[in-house]
Amino acid sequence: PVSKRLLTFLRESAPPLFAVLRAAPTRLDPFHSVTDVLTGHVRATADALAASLPAPPKDDGANEWRRAWHTASARVAEALHPLEAPETLSEPFVARAVTKMAPTNEALFLAASMPIRDADTFGVADGMRLRTAANRGASGIDGTVASALGFARGAQTDATLLIGDLALLHDLNSLALCRASPQRLVIVCINNDGGGIFSFLPVAHHASAETFEALFGTPHGLRFAHAARMFGLAYAAPETPDAFAGAYRAALAHSDCTLIEVQTDRTANVAQHRAVLANVRRALET
Repeated sequence: PVSKRLLTFLRESAPPLFAVLRAAPTRLDPFHSVTDVLTGHVRATADALAASLPAPPKDDGANEWRRAWHTASARVAEALHPLEAPETLSEPFVARAVTKMAPTNEALFLAASMPIRDADTFGVADGMRLRTAANRGASGIDGTVASALGFARGAQTDATLLIGDLALLHDLNSLALCRASPQRLVIVCINNDGGGIFSFLPVAHHASAETFEALFGTPHGLRFAHAARMFGLAYAAPETPDAFAGAYRAALAHSDCTLIEVQTDRTANVAQHRAVLANVRRALET
């Protein structure tokens, strides 16, 4: 899972018997919580296990457990609803808008750092069915544009790439691949002029502003309009939520690749994230 919160929940609630069924023997257990691993065809094995179990009693608590999760999910959705019609353009809004507006059965590629975390945190749970992928681990932010184009080609469908400014700068030359791509790629670039994820870490409070900007913020002062023009891509730079929605719809209707650049502020972004998550916590505490 991408979510640190989910991984922490799984670690803290791990039972004495924690069995995992996988199609391949690949190990994926960052907190060493798994006690038993079953390797085999997932659906066939699960069906066989289910068939061998006695029917649970009607009062086993499963329905109450399920209702509690549905209630919590509904409260979170209500707390996140203001993101769908905000007054200002923000990174949480863009992540939610993309997951809500992307056409069904298209592909969504999420860049490392904040884009994948924002999609995980703020994406709509009842959005379209999207084939979703990301580079993780050692891949870092290198080759993200090329990876998104390769994923779209492999899936044989048009796609959207949600990416940050540093990841796009690291793979700028792959924009040349867009012109030869049989699939349309919409690149939504969040440009907060540096490494926005570091503003959420303790170092942002303990280092001096000058040191933080030089070593972690790494501002570059660049925009991507000229890059789009150089590689022959359509380009938009919306400044309001409505303008972004319009630009994204237009890009989806376009047969060629489009670069949509959303300029944000790193300091404001931290405040926006914390305000939304505070609303979620209050909703769950009621």
